[in-house]
Amino acid sequence: MLAPGAEHEFPSLIIGPPFFGAEPGRQRLVCTAAGMRPMPGGTVEARRIELSDPQGAVPAFAAWVDEHDVILESFEDAQSTEPWMRLVEYRRG
Repeated sequence: MLAPGAEHEFPSLIIGPPFFGAEPGRQRLVCTAAGMRPMPGGTVEARRIELSDPQGAVPAFAAWVDEHDVILESFEDAQSTEPWMRLVEYRRG
């Protein structure tokens, strides 16, 4: 689990234009914050992460994830404050 300030870069396949084929690339994951987030069923401890392409071919985006790395909220880019996706139901069993 990454703590605020931690960064991890790893190899990945990048899917994108012009033919939307998979190509070898890299991704960078940075934890930028930690805190409690209100979710359906209560408040959960979460981390804010930013995922980016070190070469800049794919725009960076941000998300809040829980302790199991489930995406709770996702943002169009790393600067947005209003999520474009929010988890509405989640049960672990």
